[in-house]
Amino acid sequence: MSVNTCIKRFCLLAAVSVLIVAGGCGRHRAVELYVDAVMLNDLDQRDKALRKLDGALINDRSFALAYSLKGDIYQRQGNYEMSSKAYERATELNPMSFKDFYNLGIVNVHLERLRKAANAFVAASEIDPQSYDSHYQAGVCYQKLKDFANAIPCYNKARQIKPDSTEIDKMLGEIFTELEDYDKAVSEYRRALEREGNKPELMMPLATAYLRLERYNAAKELLNAVVDLEPANKMAHQYLGFAVIKTGNPQAAVGHYLQAVDLDYTDWMAHKGLGVAYLLSYGQTGDKSLLKKGVDQWKLSLKLNPDQPQLTRMISKYQSLL
Repeated sequence: MSVNTCIKRFCLLAAVSVLIVAGGCGRHRAVELYVDAVMLNDLDQRDKALRKLDGALINDRSFALAYSLKGDIYQRQGNYEMSSKAYERATELNPMSFKDFYNLGIVNVHLERLRKAANAFVAASEIDPQSYDSHYQAGVCYQKLKDFANAIPCYNKARQIKPDSTEIDKMLGEIFTELEDYDKAVSEYRRALEREGNKPELMMPLATAYLRLERYNAAKELLNAVVDLEPANKMAHQYLGFAVIKTGNPQAAVGHYLQAVDLDYTDWMAHKGLGVAYLLSYGQTGDKSLLKKGVDQWKLSLKLNPDQPQLTRMISKYQSLL
């Protein structure tokens, strides 16, 4: 055994000596086995460490630290089911353990048990109200569950701890967009954009919120910036085509939709939008070649996605004009 290992073992024994004093021979043996497990875990001998912990728990079934370490080891091994069981028992024995509640949340996220994970993160945040990660992770779980009434307060508590958190801005922006509260969504995305600069992953949802609010010029400005940064962003071209149509220039919109179609010929929405742009351009110019192009694009859209009854009716209507 190395000198460092010996020193670490001595420190551990000193730290848990109170457990030995509080218990009898069983507790004494449990602590010894626990310390051995800690050493073995540090040496990456985790299976041996787990056997030591099993022995410790045979000697003392209420040894919370042993359950906690089992949770750690199983988590590192990717055995989240066993890790969850160990952390849950640790929290039952020591309900003031921030570390065990937090990790119980983490492993249950991996297990996709989001409600259980959220409850664990909330419990951790109650033990340490200044833990940004606990509030944030609880918010993420609630958001995935569509439980926005609980997600928003969690994110707001996290923001109080870290006011400059862009990830909070983005998450709240997503929630308010889903709640169709687009003014609040705009506020959140603008806050993130002011801190992070021109990032398409922030500019796109902000532009979408502007479109929902019918603020088409603001949306156009953002979307033009996005296509400058990411010329292959097909959704930016589609949304830009829509915004340009709404500001009265369908012939200019044709170019943006053509870009979107070129980037992804299988995108039925892009073909449908291109058809609309052609038909509106026909309405302005009377050029029947644009009418035909529009109907042809709608037919392509319908072929890619047959479940468009309204588009089927529109094709029949405009086909008769050819």
